[in-house]
Amino acid sequence: MSYPYGMQQPQKQGQPVWLWILVGVAGLAVVAMIVVLLVDFGGDDSDEGSQIAQGNTAGQEGNGTTQSPVANSTNSSPSNTSLSSGAGKNAAPAGSPFLKRLLAASAGGSAPYALQSSVPQDDQFLRSYFLGSPHEDQFLMNVVDRVAGSIEFHSEFWDIKSGKKLRAFAPQEQRYTFHANGVSPDGKWISSNGDDAVLLLNTQTGALKSFLEREFDDFGTFHTAFAENSSLLITARNGHKLVAWDIATGQIKFEHDGPDLDRIHALALLPGGKNVIYFVEDSQVLTGYYVVNYESGDVIKHGEWQHSGELPRLFRLPDGKRIVVDTFRVPAVVLEIESGRILATWPDNWSPKALMPGGDSVLSSDDTGKVGLFNLNTFGMFGSWMAHSEAGEIFGRTTHGVDQAAVCGDGTSLATLGPDGTLRFWSLR
Repeated sequence: MSYPYGMQQPQKQGQPVWLWILVGVAGLAVVAMIVVLLVDFGGDDSDEGSQIAQGNTAGQEGNGTTQSPVANSTNSSPSNTSLSSGAGKNAAPAGSPFLKRLLAASAGGSAPYALQSSVPQDDQFLRSYFLGSPHEDQFLMNVVDRVAGSIEFHSEFWDIKSGKKLRAFAPQEQRYTFHANGVSPDGKWISSNGDDAVLLLNTQTGALKSFLEREFDDFGTFHTAFAENSSLLITARNGHKLVAWDIATGQIKFEHDGPDLDRIHALALLPGGKNVIYFVEDSQVLTGYYVVNYESGDVIKHGEWQHSGELPRLFRLPDGKRIVVDTFRVPAVVLEIESGRILATWPDNWSPKALMPGGDSVLSSDDTGKVGLFNLNTFGMFGSWMAHSEAGEIFGRTTHGVDQAAVCGDGTSLATLGPDGTLRFWSLR
């Protein structure tokens, strides 16, 4: 083909620059849209995990890794969370320095604690109860004795680190006393539950300081909790009022008609404030709980919660947002107070015994005599070992496992009580 003079053969041209820019912008928009969709899709599964640290890292018993407990509460609310992987963005927090030390001591399948001493109880022994630490390194043990066909009570203070009995006394007014049910944070006073009274006793001598709530002529169970500064004792009783007693004077300081007190089954003071939490039941099923300010009587929270347990024991956690509820016949749970959600469930046949320093692990035991640690960050057991393989007989029934346990203030020593009455003392490796 020929072209007129002065014209040259045209060169092949690419697409205009503005068109390439337009295509590039459109491509970036499509990529951004895909990324947004992927994030939204993954967010549905991770929102709850970002609020509640959970984990389910598979591992072997006793090697410092976690085992997944099975959520088996009767609460079928869809808000109950399943245990998700501890890896990646949902990884549980590392925990307190003491928890890290426990995990390190359990690495490689080691038992984190070693036996230091074993102390058999007297032949007259019938049953003992631990009450935790009135001072950092002591625990109080109630001992129920069978003497000449009758049942009597006495109390003993033990030093956890040395494994030595410090003192023992039989509380005055035996006719009123079932057993002690609380020790003040300053270690000076014991509250003792009786058939028609709450007694306040001196921890050094067992001397009676005062009777509280002794005017009632009907039988009922008292539930008690000391204020954090040890100045007040809060009591609640089936069918009666929520009362805060002035320990110095023995007089009532606050008194309120709490809701559903005729069905109360457990009471605990929440940390960092003036609120108590108590659980109520109906026909041996826990049906809910209340958070009440013991000064004003205001109901802060009422949670509807169906759980087929009874006679609960409460372990309050330092954050004040969660509480461990240990119930008779069914596994213990970690309950989120505000939402009523069950965050985790103890493995079958395991139950909590004592909160460890740092507040993010719980010394627990199973029905064969093993003890181990439940991680409140990953919700798994680790570091278990056999503590009490012996069987015991209580009220004519053969029993196994660990009855009670106590931990010293820095966590380096433990005390455990077997069903045969043997006390064992353990030291952190």
